[in-house]
Amino acid sequence: MRLVPIFSHDNGDYELFRNEIIHIARKNLRVPNDGEWYTSRGGLRSPVIDDSCPMEPDGLSVFADLNNWIEWKLNESARELFSGLSVRLKINRSWICMNRARSGDWNVPHDHGSDNYLSGVFYIDVPSDDCGNLYIMNPNVVSFFKSGNERSYSDLSEMVPREGRLIYFPSDLVHFVGPNLSNVDRIAYSFNSIPVDPLSGKKYSTGYSSEFTDSVYGMIRDIHKSTSSSGDD
Repeated sequence: MRLVPIFSHDNGDYELFRNEIIHIARKNLRVPNDGEWYTSRGGLRSPVIDDSCPMEPDGLSVFADLNNWIEWKLNESARELFSGLSVRLKINRSWICMNRARSGDWNVPHDHGSDNYLSGVFYIDVPSDDCGNLYIMNPNVVSFFKSGNERSYSDLSEMVPREGRLIYFPSDLVHFVGPNLSNVDRIAYSFNSIPVDPLSGKKYSTGYSSEFTDSVYGMIRDIHKSTSSSGDD
């Protein structure tokens, strides 16, 4: 059985750069070209944000700073759960997406593949309600747990978007986003991450077949056994 980690953090400094990042995001969104496969049904999307992205340098700098904060949180969680592993998580792919106001834009069930390790979303511009919650499907009807070992049992974990909120989880989990029924566009920043060697920066072997992943899920099994034996289940 698999004990599934889902993490949520709020950026306490988000108001300091909120207006700037919303402005940059809107400038770089577009309608996907015919033939492009994305999970969105409706909505806009940016190109992949990397060195070849046609984004102005100031915009790339803002998202580089955001990536640094996200990677800090990713690695903080890794150290908390998997102490003893010499590894660093690094964002390898990211993009901006918008589900438009009153449009019913939504995202179909999908995963981010076994080539990645942790994937997630940072909410840039979010209406107060009805903008489409994030739903993460339980792969084998075992417990989910969140930061602080708060645990819940469900076939579906529902996460509420909030501006400045970061949510991330294993990349192979199937998830989807409900329709935006609000009067405001919802803008989010999505990303994938991979494990790299902390000294060389070299990527570990692909996805869930890696020695890193085997070690991680071995630790998860140990956590599950210890909590089951304590009578919490």
